[in-house]
Amino acid sequence: MTNRQRILAVLDGKTPDRIPWIPRLKIWYEANRRAGTLPEQYRNLSLREVEREVFGGTAARDGFIYRTELCDVEIRTHQPAAMETLTEYVTPVGTVTARFRSTERLRRQGIQDAQVEFMLKRREDYAVVEYIIEHTQYRPAFEEYKQYEREIGEDGYPMVNC
Repeated sequence: MTNRQRILAVLDGKTPDRIPWIPRLKIWYEANRRAGTLPEQYRNLSLREVEREVFGGTAARDGFIYRTELCDVEIRTHQPAAMETLTEYVTPVGTVTARFRSTERLRRQGIQDAQVEFMLKRREDYAVVEYIIEHTQYRPAFEEYKQYEREIGEDGYPMVNC
């Protein structure tokens, strides 16, 4: 069985030939690739090739079936401090903010910033977030998904955000 067949068997309540092993190597691979510290046998391999070398599947976590578009919401991004990003969502009913932080080391390793402050902080923020949700358009991205699924092939089964 392929890793894809194993995953689908489990999802169908069937028993695969073995437990599907889909290690999430992307962060490890990218951090070590950037630092030049990948083990010798993996230095000239792509992430997909490393996954195959360790008998794992592809942790296909980057697929999407839609894209979102905010209507009548202005997004402003500020850098109030080093390693910090403040995002403002300005609407006719008010403004909310979200804050993200990182470190030099995490950015060097290609790891995304951590969200340390969320939009909802006060009672008044609920109306603003409700406005944002109501003014979010969802656009199908089925062709992009199908292409991503073809790229993953039998190495895994794409997970998507719903």
